[in-house]
Amino acid sequence: MLCSCCAAEDATTTEHCNPSTDEAPGRTPGIDIVGSDGMPKKADDFQVREFTFSVVRANKGVPLGLLLDPSGSDGIYVCSVQAGDHPIANTNKDLPDSRRLKQGDFIFKINDVSSDLANMMTELQAKGNLEFVVRRPISFEIQIDRKDQSVGCGITYDASTGISLVIESINEGPIQTWNAEHPDKVVRIGDRIVAVNGTTGNSAQLLDVIRGTNVLDFRFVRMAEP
Repeated sequence: MLCSCCAAEDATTTEHCNPSTDEAPGRTPGIDIVGSDGMPKKADDFQVREFTFSVVRANKGVPLGLLLDPSGSDGIYVCSVQAGDHPIANTNKDLPDSRRLKQGDFIFKINDVSSDLANMMTELQAKGNLEFVVRRPISFEIQIDRKDQSVGCGITYDASTGISLVIESINEGPIQTWNAEHPDKVVRIGDRIVAVNGTTGNSAQLLDVIRGTNVLDFRFVRMAEP
C-alpha cells in the first residue's frame, strides 16, 4: 500500500497530488448510484445497500478468487471477483444478483473483525469459514482545473492490486475549493478515485493521467450508508 501526494514510488506511499512536480480501462463495474443530475445519492430502495455474504472453503489455503485493496480505513475494496471454480464465484452462482459479491463492493466486516483493515485481512487468510458484511458503493463525479498546481490532497493506494486512489487528506487547492463551492457534493477523506478523465485501471495509470492533465474529471466511490 502506498501513501502519497500524487507521486508514487513504493508499494505503500503518501502523496500530495502535485503531478506537475512529483514524480485499466473501461468503467468500474458494479453499482453506479448517481442521480440524473450527476449528484451522489443513496442506493435506491430496490437495491440492497448492506448485506451478509457467507463463503466456505475446504481449508484456509484455498484461494477465494478475489483481488482486494486494503488501503484506506473504511473497508476493504473489492478490485475484482475472478470467474471460474473459486469459492466466491461458486457462492455467487447460488445467490440473487442483489446478494452477490461484486467488483467495487466494500467489505466492512469479516467474521467478528471490523474497523482494523490489517486485522480483517489476517482473519480472511486464517479462516476457512468466512462471513462478510458487504456494503455497495455510491459514486459521483467532479471536475477541477489544477492550473499546473497541486490538486491539494494526500492519497494512499495499494501498488500491487489497487485500482483506485484513496483520499487521505484534503489540503489547500482545487479540491478544497470545489468542496467550498459545492457543499452538497463534497469530496471526503476516505473517498476513492476510480476514474480520471474516463480512464480506469490500476493506481499507477490513474496517477499518470492526473500528472499529465490540468482539467480533471474525477469519478469517486464511497461506501453506501446502510
